[in-house]
Amino acid sequence: MGSSKSSKRKQSALGDGTSGTSSDKRWKSSGPPGALVLVGLRQSLDVFNDSFNHSMSTNARTGSRKYEGEAAGTKIWDDAVALVQKREPYLTNDQLIVLMDLFLNSTPILTTYLGIEKDDLRKAWLGNQLAQAGHSL
Repeated sequence: MGSSKSSKRKQSALGDGTSGTSSDKRWKSSGPPGALVLVGLRQSLDVFNDSFNHSMSTNARTGSRKYEGEAAGTKIWDDAVALVQKREPYLTNDQLIVLMDLFLNSTPILTTYLGIEKDDLRKAWLGNQLAQAGHSL
């Protein structure tokens, strides 16, 4: 009689006797093994794809960036390009292209241009930058 009591206890600990092993219980409660890994992998790929697509669209529009903070850098570069066209109407298209390339490839040149407020100083500085690039003002 003592042995039938212990077998009843074992049966009641497992439930109604229809469930399988403990690994089957884990599978039912947490989903198929690996499903969680696949969901995480999918999320990682989505993040990578978004970052890659953003990078490609930015690079296609503005060329390769050599400085950090690309999103902020794109805005600053766009502002500088618009500003140099407005503030420096005496520059030829070739000179503007040289300056835009300098802005694109050198953050210090870009930020210096944006920081110079005096017209005569800015014009002299631009002349110096163009001369260093092999162009004259």
